[in-house]
Amino acid sequence: MKNKQAHFKLKVLHEKAQKRSINENALVSKVDKEVLPSSPKGKGKLALIPSVNGGSVIESFQNNVMGKDADLSAMIEMLEQSILQVGKGDLSGLEAMLVCQANALQTIFTSLARRASSQESLPLFQAYMGLALKAQSQSRSTISALVDLKNPKQATFVGQANMTTGPQQVNNLNLFDAEDKVS
Repeated sequence: MKNKQAHFKLKVLHEKAQKRSINENALVSKVDKEVLPSSPKGKGKLALIPSVNGGSVIESFQNNVMGKDADLSAMIEMLEQSILQVGKGDLSGLEAMLVCQANALQTIFTSLARRASSQESLPLFQAYMGLALKAQSQSRSTISALVDLKNPKQATFVGQANMTTGPQQVNNLNLFDAEDKVS
């Protein structure tokens, strides 16, 4: 039953995509208009579209968040909009997502650490504390990614660096002088 619903949603999505005009990075350009998602070729092409992959994963995990009736095609459309925003250089959606993830991970850490502190059994304490510290580490990584996104590291190009511990040989060859010596 669930497979039939997903197939129907993908078919509806494909039909919607044909009706509206989407730029070259979106669904229509990546799926031949003659190929329906029900054919093996169509399914294969759909399986490689990032927004379809992301939407299907979100659908399978979001049941306990939004309920079982969330629309797959709407999720895919929102993901496509996010992809287009990032392509245009607008990273505000990603920044918001990272802030929310960092806060969610902090909440997970706090909850697990509190559970760990109330355990009397060492194995349960270690299990909860291990999970809490993993959540804390992921929160730190998420915050680090957000900082890198907001303040990218500048690349430094060094023309020459003379570092040696023994006799130093400098190979600063001028190309014009080299051509004169070769001729």
